[in-house]
Amino acid sequence: PFKLVSELYYKTYSSLIPYELENVRLRYYARNNAVGFARGADFKLNGEFVQGIESWASLSFLSTKEDLVDDQFTRFFNQQGQVIDAGVRDQVAVDSAVVRPGFIPRPTDQLMSFGLFFQDQMLRFKDYKVNINLVFATGLPFGPPSFDRFGDTLRTPSYRRVDIGFLREIVNENKPGKGLLKHAKQAFLSVEVFNLLQISNTINYQWIEGTNGAQYAVPNYLTARRVNVKFVVRF
Repeated sequence: PFKLVSELYYKTYSSLIPYELENVRLRYYARNNAVGFARGADFKLNGEFVQGIESWASLSFLSTKEDLVDDQFTRFFNQQGQVIDAGVRDQVAVDSAVVRPGFIPRPTDQLMSFGLFFQDQMLRFKDYKVNINLVFATGLPFGPPSFDRFGDTLRTPSYRRVDIGFLREIVNENKPGKGLLKHAKQAFLSVEVFNLLQISNTINYQWIEGTNGAQYAVPNYLTARRVNVKFVVRF
């Protein structure tokens, strides 16, 4: 048997407090100066390919944006019509324009995420089990470390991960324990390999300022491949 659970939603927000992510720190504006919305869909399918062992797959879509009511700024142009910033030689302004950014992505705006967790067991030796976990998610917004929310429209790379695990049941309801485990209700030994393909996933960015005043984002990566061995006994 399989079960499909789905949800469609649309929410509007008023008097939002904008915030930014700086590394792993949240920086709140302390002003309710934004409005916004969130819309999306969630789907999850779970069931048993093998009796007593559950597997599942999930798929989610999300779009959430906000509009700060007082975030307009002035953009300056030089004689050649170039926007004046740290990377332009001609810094003499001859013209300007007021820019109103409007709706920009909130820090949690993630277009799509997909997850799959599959478990199976050996046909003849049912005490041996294996599981595979797959995760894929599109990037999240980020920007320079400042209180200019309209600059947080860059995107991190997509998140990708593959995990695999092996489990050997030593004691269960059909297999009583012996010796030191004679009073145990369950005991198993597992070996898990996280990030099996050793994919470099970006967690955040370190901002470095160059000699010309321009800022450069240097990525920080999550842990690569890791092996975890676990022995569990339940009484």
